Amino acid sequence: MNATSLRIVLFVACVALSASAYGQSTTTKPRRPSGTATATPRPPPPPDRTGVLVTPPRTPPPDREPVPQPETPNPATEPVTPPTSRGPAELAVAEAPSTKVAASLRRELLLASKDVSEADAQRAWMQSQGAQLVRRRTLANLGWVITVYRLAPDASPAAVIAELVKQWPDAMPESNERYPGLEGPASALPVEYAGRMIHWPPAGCGRKPRVAMLDGPVNSGLQGFSAGKLTSVVFTPANGKTNYQHGTAIAAVLVSQGAPQGLLPQAELLLGVVMMDDEGKAYTTTEWILRGLDWVVGLSPPPAVLNLSFGGPPSRQLARAMDRVLAVTRDVAAAGNDGRNRPVFPASHPGVIGVSAVDARERRWPGSNTGEHVAIAAPGVDVWTLDGAGNGYYASGTSLATAFVTAAIAISAPTQAQIGEWLPRHARDVGAPRRDDEYGHGVLTLNEGCVP
Repeated sequence: MNATSLRIVLFVACVALSASAYGQSTTTKPRRPSGTATATPRPPPPPDRTGVLVTPPRTPPPDREPVPQPETPNPATEPVTPPTSRGPAELAVAEAPSTKVAASLRRELLLASKDVSEADAQRAWMQSQGAQLVRRRTLANLGWVITVYRLAPDASPAAVIAELVKQWPDAMPESNERYPGLEGPASALPVEYAGRMIHWPPAGCGRKPRVAMLDGPVNSGLQGFSAGKLTSVVFTPANGKTNYQHGTAIAAVLVSQGAPQGLLPQAELLLGVVMMDDEGKAYTTTEWILRGLDWVVGLSPPPAVLNLSFGGPPSRQLARAMDRVLAVTRDVAAAGNDGRNRPVFPASHPGVIGVSAVDARERRWPGSNTGEHVAIAAPGVDVWTLDGAGNGYYASGTSLATAFVTAAIAISAPTQAQIGEWLPRHARDVGAPRRDDEYGHGVLTLNEGCVP
C-alpha cells in the first residue's frame, strides 16, 4: 500500500470514529419528560375563620388598671395567659397529657374514697393490678377523695371495676369521661334578636348578682371585661393547650360591657376553668368537673346560680357532687347538641334546669336535644358574642341558650323549692300545650324588672 492509499484509509477511519461519538452523546443526553411539573405546587391558603368579623380586636386602653395577667392580649398572636392560681391539690403524681386525650382517657379510671387512708388501701391494690397512679385530689367541700389511675394495657376495665366494688362498695369506679362544650357552628347572619325575644333591657340588667360558671378560660384582657369583676381558678393541667373560644363566648353573653352588651354587665362572674383544647374543640373531664364543683360548694357567699355549658354521659360521682351543689345554688345546664331525644348530663340530673336552643322565630334549633330533661328554651341560634381574641361573631348551640336562663335565674334568685313555679311563670308556651320535650315549659321571657 502506497502512501496515498494509507492516508485515505486513515481519513475514513477518523470520520467513522467521529460519527460514532456524536451518536452516543445525543442518545444519552437527559430529556425532561413530557408533562412533568418542574416545581411543587403551592398549597392552598388556610380557610378563613368561621363567622363574620363584626368588631375589630380590642385591647385595653392605656390608662386602664392592669389586669391579673402579665400582659394584655395581642390579637395578632395569642390571647392572654390564663390566671395562674390553681385549685387545691394534696398529691399530684403526674398530669395527664393534653394531646391524644381521647385515647388516654379510655384507660383512666376514677375512684372515690372516704378519706386518704382508704385511698391508700385502694392504691396498694390498684398497683398490684399494674395500674399507675396519675393524680389524687381531696375534695374538701364535697367530702371525699378522688384518685385517677391509668390501667395496665392488658387489664380489663370491667374486671377491675367488678373487683373494686367487692372490696370498696362506695368507691364508684368509673372511666374519666370527656364532656364537650356545647357550642355549635358559627353563622354569618347579622341578627341581634335574643334580648328582644326574652324582653331583656337593651343596656343589660343593672343588678349585681354573683354568677358562677365552670367552663374554659376567658380572655379577661378584652375591653368588654375591663370592670375587673371576673375571678377565675384553674383546675386543668398546666401542660395542656388552652381554648379561649368557648369560655369567652359564654362570659361575653353574661357580663360583657359594650359590644356585645352582656345581660348582666354589673354582675360578679366567678369562673372555674375546667376546659382544655382538643384539635380546636373545648372539652372537660369527670375529674376536672368534680374539682370545679367542689370549689363551687366552698364559695362564700354562695353564687346565685351556676352555669354549666357542657354535657356528656351520666356519672355517679358527678351526680353525688351535683346534689351537694344544688343545696347551695341553682344549676343551669345545656340540653345537648346531638339533635336527638337523648338525655345529657348534667342537664338530666334531677333539680338541674336543662335548656334547649331556639332561633329568632322561636323554632327549636335542629341540633338541640329533646327529652324529659328539657325544662325551658332560650335564644341559642346566631347569638352575637366574642371569640377568644375579641372578635365579634354569631354562634349557635345550647351552650349559648344556657347563659340566658342563667342570667334570668340570677336576678330572680328562686330557691330550689321554687323552681317548679318559676319555670312556667318565666316561659312563653310554644310547641305542644304545656310542657313538652322540645321546649320544656316554653321560651324564656323576663317577667320582672331589672333595677339595681
